[in-house]
Amino acid sequence: MQNKRKILGLLLLPVAGVLVNAGRAEYLRARDAEAQEAREQLAPLRLKADLSDKILYVEEDGKVVKTYTFADGRPKYPTPRGTFTIDKVVWNPAWIPPAARWARGKTPKEPGHPDNPMKLVKIFFREPDYYIHGTDQLETIGSAASHGCLRMDPDEAADLAMRVMEAAGVGKDSSWYQNAIEKGETHTVHLPRKVEMVITD
Repeated sequence: MQNKRKILGLLLLPVAGVLVNAGRAEYLRARDAEAQEAREQLAPLRLKADLSDKILYVEEDGKVVKTYTFADGRPKYPTPRGTFTIDKVVWNPAWIPPAARWARGKTPKEPGHPDNPMKLVKIFFREPDYYIHGTDQLETIGSAASHGCLRMDPDEAADLAMRVMEAAGVGKDSSWYQNAIEKGETHTVHLPRKVEMVITD
């Protein structure tokens, strides 16, 4: 009886191998399909932030079409490295203190408030606390000065936000942007196609 089981086991080994290989092949096909779908859902625009030179590169079809200078996180509050996707832009944002030690005792600031560190626009790259945003501390641009976000000149941050929205398929006409800026009302724009952003040292 034991010999019969052993022989049966040997006979079934190739069948088991075929099943394992078939399952692996199916898994790889599904993974590749998901990766392809994710690529197709990305906008034809890519951002690359180089923390060593404090330059944000905007790429289309693999070519740099625009660059901006920014301030990144100071050593105590480093900007996260990695690959992220942008799916939301907020014009005239309020500022809500994050749940971090450095923000204890600070209170929310409405859009346009002089003490609101978010100037004109913020572009989320890792929610809830990391984004590109306009700043009135222009003297810090080009240095490590923030709590992890990327600070930019407000006009340049607005220009970048418009590029991101256009590439993501939700571009607006000039009057929309003018009203958003002049009226100071908060507008949250969700992007139907995400924009990839890579942050490196």
